[in-house]
Amino acid sequence: MIDLYSINIFVNQLTTLQETSKDTSDKNCHKYMTDSNLRVINFDKVKTNYANSFRCSEDSAKSVDAVYQDVNRIIFIEFKNGKVEPSVVKSKIRDSLLIFLDIIGETLKFSRKHIEFILVYNHDKNLSKARMSKTNTQPKESLVKFTKYFSSKADKEFKSFALEKYEGIFFREIHTYTEVEFKNFLDGVIHPRQSRGLDL
Repeated sequence: MIDLYSINIFVNQLTTLQETSKDTSDKNCHKYMTDSNLRVINFDKVKTNYANSFRCSEDSAKSVDAVYQDVNRIIFIEFKNGKVEPSVVKSKIRDSLLIFLDIIGETLKFSRKHIEFILVYNHDKNLSKARMSKTNTQPKESLVKFTKYFSSKADKEFKSFALEKYEGIFFREIHTYTEVEFKNFLDGVIHPRQSRGLDL
């Protein structure tokens, strides 16, 4: 698989996962959604450089926060500390894939085989918007917990905000995690020795 750390536009934007998770909407109190020092690519800055190279404003495209690579996959990561707007997430998915695939010279066939997408969201701010899979209903918190519980028992991951429809067409896998679930994912799945780079 392609080594992202050999491509200048990516190498020049390396940072920590914690830094890409920073929410600056409240200028008096910045919030980080993870404290991980895992090395990742700041894709917001990659998008800015990419757009500027065509003499376009960075506002001409949207982007996910981070891109991570380990030995057998690439992961796009979007952090949302506020309320999740699925239409905005969709735009970030579309624009980020277009830019990323153009940079590496690949197509969606590559993405479907190698790239995963993770949305990390604030549980408390999205209780009424964590949509049931493949529906437009907005379940109560108890129903979301109920569904997550039985999904875990069936060894099937629960996906919120109807994002599972992008699995298989744009990405190999889609994941939607609360901050706690994301920490568990990092602790249980991603290890420094699996990374193409090292922790910062």
